[in-house]
Amino acid sequence: MAKKVIEKTQIGAKTTAQKLAEKFGREMTTIPEPVSEWYSTGSVNLDSIVNKGAMGGIPCGRVIEVYGPESSGKTFLALIVAANAQKMGAKIVVIDAEHSIDTKFLTDLGIDISEDKFTYIEPDNAEEVLETIEFFVKMAIETGDRYFILWDSLANTVAKGEQTVEFGKMVVGGEKAKLMAQGFRRLSTQLGKAKCTLVVLNQVKANLAAIGNMFATADEKETTPGGAALRFAASLRIKLSPRKGKSAYARVDDAEDGFIIGSEVKVTLVKSKFGTQYRTCSFKIISGGQGKPHIADEESWFDAIEDSEFLKQAGAWYTLIMSDGSEEKFTRKNWMEKIQDPAFKKRVLELLFIEQVEKFARQEGNAAKYYKLVEERVHGEQLDYKVPEESEE
Repeated sequence: MAKKVIEKTQIGAKTTAQKLAEKFGREMTTIPEPVSEWYSTGSVNLDSIVNKGAMGGIPCGRVIEVYGPESSGKTFLALIVAANAQKMGAKIVVIDAEHSIDTKFLTDLGIDISEDKFTYIEPDNAEEVLETIEFFVKMAIETGDRYFILWDSLANTVAKGEQTVEFGKMVVGGEKAKLMAQGFRRLSTQLGKAKCTLVVLNQVKANLAAIGNMFATADEKETTPGGAALRFAASLRIKLSPRKGKSAYARVDDAEDGFIIGSEVKVTLVKSKFGTQYRTCSFKIISGGQGKPHIADEESWFDAIEDSEFLKQAGAWYTLIMSDGSEEKFTRKNWMEKIQDPAFKKRVLELLFIEQVEKFARQEGNAAKYYKLVEERVHGEQLDYKVPEESEE
């Protein structure tokens, strides 16, 4: 009896698909495809919190918004992802509305700028940006190539209507927001079909609707320019917040009075369609010094595995139980020195996967540690920066 029901259901489904194809002249029904590829962010910590139950990163074929205040590492992070996407076969398109990226910066971050692998565009207005994105999406559908498209940034891209207005004159509000709504309605589905990834960088501004509201949280007091279309279209919204204070800076040889070569950034997944919304982590962006610029998050790996049953503490000393049952002792002070040992590092990464990925998927352990930074902000933590007050849409 059950077999007959299944057969009838399958026949009915096929008939429905055929009828829809006849009505619209093309294949209409399909099986939803999961994200097949993830581009690493360069941070093990961030990769481990994006995709529930597995290591992730930036999802291929989706729209991603990365936003935060100035000097929070948005462009740095996005270009590292671009370099990793390129290593996986994607062609890179950088749409630089801020006109601020130089060749050395790109090559130092590992991007191959040869013509067949990299395209750099400086648009005049938002209309050109959307048309450029659509051009590469259509090309991807025709050729089968995958593109990683970076738009830097939405906040600094002017709408064509604003270009004709004299300085000091009032501009009709909402023009760019309406344009974004139209653009993302057209592009979102096409990007998925073409397996093209679009990363849009954005700034933060004061939320005028929250001014005067004494009960508004720090997050409610800010918003992003360009309207709500990008927030709706994005599968992943990553917020970067720079940490302040002496301990937040990376210095040469970790000396208190050494040269500053980087700083720490807090990350919050403000929106995630992968079951990980509001998860948080942190890492350091190393942009100075003698070596190549990179993301360093080894220091925060200790915090990720601190609750592991394989990490024991006795006073100032910690003991890490290795896979073969042997023990490695260390103090918090020499953690960075210890993590250079390949066997020790491998074991730490194994435990990080268990603590950050597997236990979260099974909803085990203390939930507060996964959302620690968010809880701090919700309960009145002050922002590390002043949000500029603007009247932009």
